Amino acid sequence: QDAMLDLNADLEIVIENTASQELFGTADAEDAPQGLETRLPFELRENHCQELHQILAMNEAPGAVGEWHTTRGLRTDGSTFPMQMKVGRADLQHGPALVVLARDMSDAAAREAELQSAQMAAEAAALTRSRFLATVSHELRTPLHAIIGFADVMMTGMQGPLEPKHREYVQHVRDAGGLLLSLVNDIMDISAIDQGGRELSPEVLMAAPEFNAVHAL
Repeated sequence: QDAMLDLNADLEIVIENTASQELFGTADAEDAPQGLETRLPFELRENHCQELHQILAMNEAPGAVGEWHTTRGLRTDGSTFPMQMKVGRADLQHGPALVVLARDMSDAAAREAELQSAQMAAEAAALTRSRFLATVSHELRTPLHAIIGFADVMMTGMQGPLEPKHREYVQHVRDAGGLLLSLVNDIMDISAIDQGGRELSPEVLMAAPEFNAVHAL
């Protein structure tokens, strides 16, 4: 249940419900302050009170209620808490007045802080992962280039002719090295994309040759 306070033209609290007393800690207070400013932190009082006086000065019809907005409330023990507040016009016996609805947002603020913390942790973990993959992939490319290069040299016969069976083995080494190098390059591209260093460029992929290359291994 939302806290509800009826204010007169001087922004004095005329009536408040039980939820308001519990929210602001006035239920057990013998002489609870009756001005709305006592329910607001010092640094927010002037602006809020000015806004409320402006609402009183408007020719809004009774019952017209504004939007919820986030602020902070002040309890009688001096502690503050995140609060949402909404203000509406009313006509009481003593003249134009305001009705203030308030709700404690402490739980919502705590959940939001937890979500932000979790999001920051996830982003940090993703960045660490991307940097790790980029580093490992970079270190893998050098020996892979060497393996592929030696296989190419052997295939040319510069070091002597190869037996057909040996040539087939070398070709498998060459193909496997090329496939692995392609995967390493893909990992580096994904890491760069994660870090915002690459733009995606959609292309048409012929799947059959890729499946055939994998099956040949």
